[in-house]
Amino acid sequence: MSTKQRLMPLYWGLGLLLTGLFFTLFALGPLRAYQQEITWGVVAVLGIGGAGVLAYAALRPERWWSFIPGCLLLSMAGVVYLSVQPQTEGAVLGGLLLVGLGVAHLFIFLSNRQEHWWAWISAGGFFVLALVVVVADRLSVTFIGALLFLGMSVVFYLLYLISPPTLRRWWMATLATVLLVGSAFVVTVAAPTQNSLFRYWPVTLIAAGTALTVWTLVRLFTAQPAAQTVGSAPAAREPIPSDTMPSVIPVPEEPPNRAEVPSEPASPPEDQSTEESEGSQ
Repeated sequence: MSTKQRLMPLYWGLGLLLTGLFFTLFALGPLRAYQQEITWGVVAVLGIGGAGVLAYAALRPERWWSFIPGCLLLSMAGVVYLSVQPQTEGAVLGGLLLVGLGVAHLFIFLSNRQEHWWAWISAGGFFVLALVVVVADRLSVTFIGALLFLGMSVVFYLLYLISPPTLRRWWMATLATVLLVGSAFVVTVAAPTQNSLFRYWPVTLIAAGTALTVWTLVRLFTAQPAAQTVGSAPAAREPIPSDTMPSVIPVPEEPPNRAEVPSEPASPPEDQSTEESEGSQ
């Protein structure tokens, strides 16, 4: 065990001790006069820390997990700042924290879409939960469940569209469709829609299913074989006899027959012709 690992409990102990002293002094009253300054100091520390961690994660892509604490620190800075504002609602604070986690996983997805495709699902889930937390006071329980299904359906549809084509994506579209139908089922069964036009929403499913079925059948019956659309296939050529086929192996030419070539009379040697001429004289 290294020295750094041995001193790690000491660091945590000192940190907890100082934090406890701070909250004790604040609760007893000595630090309440500096509440605004302390709040701005905490916001600054959280914001600078979060920005520093994000910069480290951007420079070291292999440390992709650093996006989570970086975005979480920034969202915590926003929560601390909004918590001292009198007009801030409590649901917004919870939604902001979830948005920070969603942005962190979105950065993880963008850092390597091929290997970190799963981070898109986590990011979408946090975003949907943040939306539900913010609007929960304005919706009934039925519509909250339907909103969860609908939000996750959108997440999987988007994942199907933006994920690399090398991945198997059919299950993404299938799960997105199941979630979409589940959202509509919850609203149809539990919500009081008997006196509204919303009760006719299944007509859209009927229209979509009919259009898809007709389109598929038209493609099947109007498709023609490739040979007919391009042209008739060329007639098969008759085999060429082997004896008439040209040889592809070069054959050296035979030298001409010596008997057929007329031989030229050999000229007598110069010495011999000279002697014969002298003898005749």
